[in-house]
Amino acid sequence: MMSGELAKMTEAQETDIDENQQIDDSVSEDIEDPSVTDIQRFSKEVFDAMNSNEVAPLPENYKIYFEKLLNDKPKEFRDDLLASFGPRDESLIEAQAELELKVSENYNTITKLLQAVIEVHKNFSVLYRIVQNHKKEIAAVNNANTFQNIILVFEQELLKLHQTLKKQMDEVRNFYETCADNVQDIVACSILDSRYKVFTRKYMESKVLKMLGAVRDTKHTHFFIIFKVSKKLEKITADKRKFIAINKTIVKILQNLVNKSDIIAYIGEGVFGVLLYYIDKESAKRFANRICNNVSSTNIYFDGKEVILAVNSGILEINKNTKHQEFIKNAIEALRKAANSDSSFVVFEGK
Repeated sequence: MMSGELAKMTEAQETDIDENQQIDDSVSEDIEDPSVTDIQRFSKEVFDAMNSNEVAPLPENYKIYFEKLLNDKPKEFRDDLLASFGPRDESLIEAQAELELKVSENYNTITKLLQAVIEVHKNFSVLYRIVQNHKKEIAAVNNANTFQNIILVFEQELLKLHQTLKKQMDEVRNFYETCADNVQDIVACSILDSRYKVFTRKYMESKVLKMLGAVRDTKHTHFFIIFKVSKKLEKITADKRKFIAINKTIVKILQNLVNKSDIIAYIGEGVFGVLLYYIDKESAKRFANRICNNVSSTNIYFDGKEVILAVNSGILEINKNTKHQEFIKNAIEALRKAANSDSSFVVFEGK
């Protein structure tokens, strides 16, 4: 009997040991989960970098440093770390940009629809004139009373249809004009350039204005760099189709080389700007050189002929002395000097 109880006690203890072992193993697995430890270590690395550079630990600054440091890590590390976050919702800006693209597409659809309706109206007008011509012909024929009566009835019906259609077209036209005005208002406030799928000049100006409010009392610097196709390609870019195709190629290169937190915008007249956060002058120069080299090593074909691309750039430091009203003008001045000397870049040194 004693041996039976002892056996039960031993079995119970072994069961407890197994359960405890399972719990310990589970806890150990949680602690040693690579995704968790990687995030913790990398997060500490990001905060350490911000502290060493005396950058305020704000969410926007953390995002910028997170992406900058993540780009320096091996691809496998980046993929594993991003995968551990799971699917993420699009940001408000991305959602707004997508909405604006849809609005732009709808605008084009409405334009095509109106053109089609106008063509239908023209065809009815043509049909009306044809009937008039046939009426005159039939009137000149003997014993054509029956035909004239038929044409008269048809003419009356067609005239009624013509008047109704004209009224409807006036309504459609008024609706279209109202819709076009509304879309133009949206475009005026848009943050995305619908052709190149980058931000607008207005959005870039708003970000720099916000940035200037944050750098007034700090030692940190940011850089605004603009790019434009080299003057030696002017004969090719005179063709609008080729001009747009070359610019789209440059945009793709910029998008592949900037951090997600950096901003690309279309300034206008073939000029693209990039806003780089928390870098020094030498880093800005290296970035400009890198873009120019990548563009120069990219070829594009028009009408079976190979074209070697080239760009020039102007570099402007954004610091506490930068004036919001002049930063684009000053960057363009540096770009103009780079274009005239066919240099990869020129840094604006002030006046």
